[in-house]
Amino acid sequence: MSTIESVALAAIDPNPYRDLNTYPWIEAKVEQLMRSIGDVGFWEGVIARRLGERFQLAFGHHRIEAARRLGLSTVPLIVRPLSDGDMLGFMGRENGEDYRSDFPVMLNTWDGAVRFGDHRRQNPQPLEIARLLGWTVTTERRPERMTHLAAACAAAHTLIKDGHLGHADLRGQSVHDAREILTRVQTGIERLARIGRREGHRIADTKRAQAVLGKSARITLREAREGRVAAKALRAQVDLNTLRVAHKAVKPVRVPLFGEFADTLCAQIDRMLDGDSAAEKIEEIARALPTIELEEDRAVVRRVDQRLRELARRCERLQRRFAPDKTEGQRKRPGPRPANATAPARLTSA
Repeated sequence: MSTIESVALAAIDPNPYRDLNTYPWIEAKVEQLMRSIGDVGFWEGVIARRLGERFQLAFGHHRIEAARRLGLSTVPLIVRPLSDGDMLGFMGRENGEDYRSDFPVMLNTWDGAVRFGDHRRQNPQPLEIARLLGWTVTTERRPERMTHLAAACAAAHTLIKDGHLGHADLRGQSVHDAREILTRVQTGIERLARIGRREGHRIADTKRAQAVLGKSARITLREAREGRVAAKALRAQVDLNTLRVAHKAVKPVRVPLFGEFADTLCAQIDRMLDGDSAAEKIEEIARALPTIELEEDRAVVRRVDQRLRELARRCERLQRRFAPDKTEGQRKRPGPRPANATAPARLTSA
């Protein structure tokens, strides 16, 4: 049952799951609320629970801070008999409104819900945590699933717990960028574990490969924070950084990391071959060639032809470097050479 009570500000505490060091005040919101309170007074919209002689906020932290700065002594609170789970649910929704784009703050909310579940010895699964915080969606065609925010927080929590990341690596990240990078890396780490078990790899080798992915995550997070990677290219950048880290590793990575992104690379090449918009434009120009009369248009055609020749040379160079017989394993196991074999012909560029 809810009641409205006039409570002294000095007797009000924050949500017990809220880390005030991680949740800085949004000054613009506090200032707006101060103006609103000055104009129309303090609205009865703040929810709290009673704990002895004190009150713990469930919702309305910025409004209470505005009241403190205005020098109010008491405020009206909606007091309800809330459980710890209720307090977490309110915190998840409030922070989703106030800090939606600040990923470290939202991760702290997730961590609080995990601690709540661990304290109750429930060992909650990610979907259960997301449900507790109100971070799930359900549609007519799809069952309940985690939001993008919940998926990012779940991946980040696991990567930090397993020692692949630190909270400092996530400073300044948006929810979108964190999700793109961290879910990619966590999926790869889980896949490596399955490959290791299935193919009998040594645990140390699997962990070394997983550590490569962890380092790739830290590098990509830094690049995203510095604005060096486009948002739509973050997943591909994770793959690229994984290869770079593996190539520079002091000890060879014996678990097949290449397979972590080879399928994606092949899919990208397939899309280039089957539905590339630039190729469609070139086809249209080719069909229009018989009707071109102006010298300016002929100059454009010559420029396109030049670019296509350079692209062909570049693809030819990549194809020669990418020959499967150049891998380390093939070099160590050369096949028999026929008696009448001759030196391979040298390819020449167009």
